[in-house]
Amino acid sequence: MSRLLVAQRALMVPGWAKDALWRRAQAIPSLDLRFADNKSLVDAVTGASLITFARASSGTFVDSAGVLQTAATDVPRFDHNPTTGESLGLMVEEQRTNLRLNSATYQPSSGGAPAAYTVDQVAPDGTTTGSRQTAATPRTFEDYTGIANALYTFSFYCRVTSGTAAFSLQLKNAASDTVITSDTSLVATTTWRRFTISGTTTGATPGARVELVGVVPGFVFWGAQLEAGAFPTSYIPTTTAAVTRSADVASITGTAFSGWYSQSEGTMFADFLRTYSGNFPNFPNLYQFNDGTNNNEITMLGLQASQNIQGFVTTGAIQQFASTAYTSAVPGPNRSAHSFIVNNSAFAWNGAIGALDTSVSIPTVNQVKFGERDGQRFTGHIRRLTYWPQALPSRLQSLTQ
Repeated sequence: MSRLLVAQRALMVPGWAKDALWRRAQAIPSLDLRFADNKSLVDAVTGASLITFARASSGTFVDSAGVLQTAATDVPRFDHNPTTGESLGLMVEEQRTNLRLNSATYQPSSGGAPAAYTVDQVAPDGTTTGSRQTAATPRTFEDYTGIANALYTFSFYCRVTSGTAAFSLQLKNAASDTVITSDTSLVATTTWRRFTISGTTTGATPGARVELVGVVPGFVFWGAQLEAGAFPTSYIPTTTAAVTRSADVASITGTAFSGWYSQSEGTMFADFLRTYSGNFPNFPNLYQFNDGTNNNEITMLGLQASQNIQGFVTTGAIQQFASTAYTSAVPGPNRSAHSFIVNNSAFAWNGAIGALDTSVSIPTVNQVKFGERDGQRFTGHIRRLTYWPQALPSRLQSLTQ
């Protein structure tokens, strides 16, 4: 084949053919943030770093080798599955505080007195701080006094030095020793695994007791965390005082925003993983185009007291479009695509699409925020966010399959 013919054929191939998602859209986007694939904030279309990212503290994440690492203040975290090494994308979390002191050398008491442990095991962060139990203690526990009547989550890393071992985990009211919630079917193996339990403390003297039953010599513990909330977040190391990990904040504003966004029409695709099961504790938002208020916005929102996700358009404080409510999978993947133009808005979710709204006014916006709306935050992983400066209602189902 001549070079001329090769060049001619190359010219006949549309630019959108180079990427699978672009091929489904049959259009080239103006913004493509491939957090999971590229482990970067850089836009794959322009090659520019458009996102303003902040976190007022350090934060932990798992690298591709399965080792727990620490990202410095204001450094984004690109997390991985600790077992498979799969890249999960950009981790975004709400603010949390670890109330458990000396979290690394986690050594539960036994009957109110310290159990027998030796700190000599390689921990998930690569340090030799894992606590190996050396004596039989069929019932080990630790109490947290002054914990208010509220929902708390306790988590810790555990493995055994050989074989497998079953044990139970209970969360109790400390004063009365009554069980709030329990899991009696846990199994530790030689591979580190993070175990977790959540419940609401009650009673006249609020306090929490975490109890392990069936723990024998050879159990190894590390990384204990007690935090207010319905689900565990990334590990927050402590020593002699409680430590707070700040929220992850990401947005695109100013000319970095106006350079790719179309005020008249567009299509937004999102691919993300949910950290937690059960009901959303607030109104988490994966993305929100707005003008600095909620009066003019295009957003994908999780609904409080349900697991439903919806796409919305609001102009001048009047809701213009509300999609069908969809249930999101845990962890996912979950994929959405929202197309919007005057008198035409549609929203698709994991291959399903709702009714087209033909009476829609599109707001004028000047920024996009990721994972936050009114201070209420999404907690999970954003794998990919892609925007086309044109409405693509007929392509939405294909984009989300």
